[in-house]
Amino acid sequence: MRIYLVVASMAALALAGCASEDPDLQSISDDLRTQAVDALGADAALYSIVGFEPREKVDADETEGCGPIPADRKPGDGVPSVWAHIYAVPGATTGLVVISDRSGDVRCQLEEEIPMEGLVPLTDWNVSSEEAADIVAENVDDYAALVADAEIIFTLADAGEGPFWGFIGFSEDLAVTLMWGVDARTGAFLSELPEVSTGGVPAAEGGIVEGATTGSRLLAFITPATFSIAEGHAKLDLVVDLEDPTAMVLSYQVRVTGPGGEENYEVGPGDTISLDMPAGGDYEIRVFPATAGDYTFSVEYCAYTDAACGEAAEPGMRFF
Repeated sequence: MRIYLVVASMAALALAGCASEDPDLQSISDDLRTQAVDALGADAALYSIVGFEPREKVDADETEGCGPIPADRKPGDGVPSVWAHIYAVPGATTGLVVISDRSGDVRCQLEEEIPMEGLVPLTDWNVSSEEAADIVAENVDDYAALVADAEIIFTLADAGEGPFWGFIGFSEDLAVTLMWGVDARTGAFLSELPEVSTGGVPAAEGGIVEGATTGSRLLAFITPATFSIAEGHAKLDLVVDLEDPTAMVLSYQVRVTGPGGEENYEVGPGDTISLDMPAGGDYEIRVFPATAGDYTFSVEYCAYTDAACGEAAEPGMRFF
């Protein structure tokens, strides 16, 4: 399953507790297109709509001046704190992200580099985000408990076979923990999201995995940290963090074993190991401390071509 997942900036003040019925989302996006035309030209089209349901309030100083995002009253219900409407000209690399509250009032707009490979402009859809959330809840056991422990994002996009709602849950370290979809025309539940072709360039993929080491580099018993990446990335970045309760270990040897072979690196806390043109497949990371002891370690990895995961994660979110 391949989707574009890019975390960038969205923010605004929602009209929480609004007594009147929120306008139709499709009408809001049609109205906001006039701003996209002014910024991008007459060919500007709507490519994605994103809703964000944070568990905790996001302060204004974290949102590039667009205002705070209030905590969502019921994450997972399909009623967002804010909407991000994403417009672009077909074939362009820069688009316009218009942030609105649920009533369609604009809070800010941002011109951003937006990868559009594999997506087509959105056309008519029949299923609202609330209806899609109800459909997911009916098809997923313990849905309420699952979404209660995640930051919820839902996105409307079209990978070429019709529009769909994607419901995604993130942990605090931005690892994807939940993922379901709903056909935005028929209402059919999708246990997997539609694959997005990226024209031969895979989307950035990353995460955090853990391992353990007992001993030292002379004699060690190791549980490696493992992960897999797709073929076709230009870079693989690794940051290995050794949990050292004594704070005595200033450097350690990291052994990276992958489809292309095995390499050893001498690194310290916060150092980045960068591999060019990494082969797709399974990877194992082992750590050999200079000082004997019992250690756990984490590996933050990111495989990418155009935009690194860390760059994509500053700050906020852009998602399609």
